[in-house]
Amino acid sequence: MYLLVLKANILTPTIATIKNCLFCNKKITGRTDKKFCDDYCRNAYNNQLKSTANNLVRNINNALSKNRRILETLLPPTDKMAKVHIDKLLQLGFQFK
Repeated sequence: MYLLVLKANILTPTIATIKNCLFCNKKITGRTDKKFCDDYCRNAYNNQLKSTANNLVRNINNALSKNRRILETLLPPTDKMAKVHIDKLLQLGFQFK
């Protein structure tokens, strides 16, 4: 696409590349190094890139929280330590991985 640029009162044709948003593919206006049309597209694009890593971390945190709750229910409030058989932990859903 050609754009006419006014330099010192003289119109000169220059070649301009029209960029599209990396997320929604709309035309971008503004700075030449812009990649996204707005903050929503920037956030959505980056969240999409990191979603698999976030899911893995979320699953690990959920498993740790569940294990912690199970151990808290098995520990009497007056004791600091207790022995529990592995079958009891498995029955309650404790995850060893």
